[in-house]
Amino acid sequence: MSKYEKTKYPNIFCYETKKGKKFRIRRAFYKDGKKTELDESGFRTLAEAKVRLAEIERVLAMNESDYLTQKNLTCDEYYQKYSLRKLQVKQWSKATKIKHDADWKNHISPVFGNIPMSKLKLETYTLWIAEKLKKYRKSSVISYHHTFMNMLNDAVSMGVIERNRLRRVVIGDSDLEPKSRRFSFEDYQIWMAAAEKYLTPYDFTFVYLCSFGLRRGEILGLKPSSILYKKGFNAKLDINDSRTSSEPNGKGTTKTGVSRWIALNQKGTELLQIALNEAKEIKKDFGEILHQDDYLYINPITGKPYDVGQLNRLFSRINEITELHAFPHLLRHYFTTQALIAGAPKEHVANYLGHATTYMTDRYEHIQDEVADNVINIVDKRLKFGES
Repeated sequence: MSKYEKTKYPNIFCYETKKGKKFRIRRAFYKDGKKTELDESGFRTLAEAKVRLAEIERVLAMNESDYLTQKNLTCDEYYQKYSLRKLQVKQWSKATKIKHDADWKNHISPVFGNIPMSKLKLETYTLWIAEKLKKYRKSSVISYHHTFMNMLNDAVSMGVIERNRLRRVVIGDSDLEPKSRRFSFEDYQIWMAAAEKYLTPYDFTFVYLCSFGLRRGEILGLKPSSILYKKGFNAKLDINDSRTSSEPNGKGTTKTGVSRWIALNQKGTELLQIALNEAKEIKKDFGEILHQDDYLYINPITGKPYDVGQLNRLFSRINEITELHAFPHLLRHYFTTQALIAGAPKEHVANYLGHATTYMTDRYEHIQDEVADNVINIVDKRLKFGES
């Protein structure tokens, strides 16, 4: 007898293996005027093959054959296309792509990279999540999960696979304690007072700006043209650029691609004027003029903008002195916490911080300047330190 025998059901064949009878589907169809054949085997029962064939017929009837012809794409193959497209259409920045690529390469690809997306199994993925929770904090595992799920959901929307088979996974608790981001009001007072005491006013200015909820890259991306002074009012900052490890010469935009205004308090305004004057003097030492589009935080030894690690080095220095553990992004969290404790509306805070939540950004964009004043007035008293 031939290896494959017809059954009484069109497009379904049976064959013998060492483990018993198996079933195979062969279904021809036309795509873009060319005859194509779908060939799937390994079904353990006739009923299983019939269910799968019915699914194929339904998809073909809806003229959605792309996922049938591309369903054998492995996770690695699709991720490469997906991540590149995200960068090309500017949904991801270079820094975002580097982060997701690292998560994919180090955690997801070693287990799932060579598996076709259509053959992923929820049970296998659930066990993988459980193993990750033994080694990593829950927040990290959730990050890996989101990277994987976003890719699979994209494959569904692009018609490459019919559904995301892993979407129902539940992520439990990690064996590791969550990383504490708590920085109390008293910690802030002690740490910031030490920073002002031991750093130069120029360096301290950029450390202090972290207290206003700015991202590190946004502070390093400040220019003279970013500053708006009005007589009788505190300064405001136009946040429209960012310098990161992947784009040290500037991105020309923020992390979310949306600019925003940040209002400073009186101390921040005074420090910013000191920093502006110092930047002009540094440029003068090199026979140059500080232009409006030059970066404001300049290395006095080279006359060039500081590298993106400078703020972290300053924080490490004060951490050693105070025996506290602060870093630039922690002060962004601190600002957020204090703003909410002080009663600032969540929507206003989200807008002030430049969060990417679409409905918040769209809803409050028209009152952005008013929001900036409102938030900083509420939080100002909780940013002060060393005062009785």
